[in-house]
Amino acid sequence: MDLSRVKTWIAGDLLTSSDLNAEFNNIIDHNFDNADLAADPKIKLIRFENGIDGDILYFDSVWKRMAKSDNGKFLFMADGLPKWATRSVTELDYMEYATPEAAQAAYVTSVDTLQDFIGYTETDPGGDLTVAVNRITAVNYNANDVGYVYKDFGVDYFDALTIKFQGQIENTSNEGCSGGVWLSTALGEGGDVATNLGIYLNREAGGYRAILIRGNYVAYDLTDYILSAGTPYYFLLERAAGNDTVTIKIYDDAEMTSEVDTLTLAGFSTTKWRYLYGINHTHQGGAIPFSGYIQTNTILNTFSEDIIIQQGTYSLKVEAAKTDSLNETLTRTVDPTIDLSGKKKIIFWAYASRTGSNFKIGFHDSGGNTIEHTINIASPDTWEKQTVDISAVTDANKDAIDWIKITILNADSDNTFYIDNVLGFVIS
Repeated sequence: MDLSRVKTWIAGDLLTSSDLNAEFNNIIDHNFDNADLAADPKIKLIRFENGIDGDILYFDSVWKRMAKSDNGKFLFMADGLPKWATRSVTELDYMEYATPEAAQAAYVTSVDTLQDFIGYTETDPGGDLTVAVNRITAVNYNANDVGYVYKDFGVDYFDALTIKFQGQIENTSNEGCSGGVWLSTALGEGGDVATNLGIYLNREAGGYRAILIRGNYVAYDLTDYILSAGTPYYFLLERAAGNDTVTIKIYDDAEMTSEVDTLTLAGFSTTKWRYLYGINHTHQGGAIPFSGYIQTNTILNTFSEDIIIQQGTYSLKVEAAKTDSLNETLTRTVDPTIDLSGKKKIIFWAYASRTGSNFKIGFHDSGGNTIEHTINIASPDTWEKQTVDISAVTDANKDAIDWIKITILNADSDNTFYIDNVLGFVIS
């Protein structure tokens, strides 16, 4: 129910039911369209001390929700008597991330692999590349052009490797071409450093193949001409931390159960890489264009959402893939820390494509205590309020919240879910 207007009374005014009904669109004994309130008709909202902005408000015998998470006093009727209550709210995260880059910078995924091309930089002087969220398409990708799509993850970021991607080469590619995923310690094209690592699709006179390469063909391993143009292949790049050897497994099915070949290459020593390229090539003396694509699959990552929201302008959208996302996490480092001293509950809203207990959220205090709550979705594609009782948690164990973590508990199917309006509160 929306309130039609705001009325401020002078202290000492006698407030009658008729006065309130006249000023607030018959709020007393109004037939609210809310199951919580209808179940306890003794509770009727009268007013906020500082006015109301017209949002819908829900109340029952225990406080339920207040417009725009306002702090302040409100007057309500309980058992026929007017009573004042004060609400204090502390924001944990309203999820107001306007771009996917902002969402992913806030909630960092534990999946250390190639998931999407959000936040990647495109260098494309020839206009040969088209970059989408999960796919880079190359058409006549010219080996003379200094062109690539990359992301700087920071010095020594990649050590142990588990990188999955899909690649396809087209029959319009020229003999001698190359195009594929690349890791490097310095920014540039593929052959600049002897320990740079590439996985290329290649066409030669004999047909189509895949090549695992170190540096500018300093060393390499390759398949026979067993690949086909216009056919997607699925790649798994692996390396143990600090290991001299890298392997790439190649499959011809999306489930990655039908293996085509495995390539192995040594000589990387203890190299740690900084840059990951969604597509790159080795610079060659001639155009030698490559046509095809590199595609990724999101395992667990966050995005900005401006349609499915509970409050404000945005919510946090999470995509979790079947199987691979199990036990993976999304972690927001809270700096400065947030003090929940005196707060009795944490509340937030969740919306998911799958029902059941498939993910949880944790709130960690710098002293070592973690408050965890498993979200149980009763109905798909519906905002559901989540309440975490923290009244028994001492202030010393909740006065410096330094991270918020989302963990996937069940990955039997793909899941897309949303979280919004995370706050701590107390009513006194």
